[in-house]
Amino acid sequence: MESRKFHNGELIKRLNDKVEKAINNQLLTYDLTSTQSKMLVMLHLIPDHTAMLKELEKYFGVAQSTAAGIIARLEKKNLVLPSLMKMISGSNTYGLPTMAFKYA
Repeated sequence: MESRKFHNGELIKRLNDKVEKAINNQLLTYDLTSTQSKMLVMLHLIPDHTAMLKELEKYFGVAQSTAAGIIARLEKKNLVLPSLMKMISGSNTYGLPTMAFKYA
């Protein structure tokens, strides 16, 4: 069998994939994915625990539809709530309800 030499980028990608899979397996207990968990942690670390959807898109480097999909799944689990700002100004601002702090 021929030995294949991997480039550093490929090794990093493989390692990242394995770590991501292990994290996702651990988070199954909480019915979360690692991406959802990262978003909860980010919201938890912000002083007022709220962020606009645009800020989440920029921070995670994802498209608006991706960020909105992650937020929608967290909303279904009652782990994020649209803030009062959304109702007043129409902005897409989301925050953590008190019960979400047990996950973040």
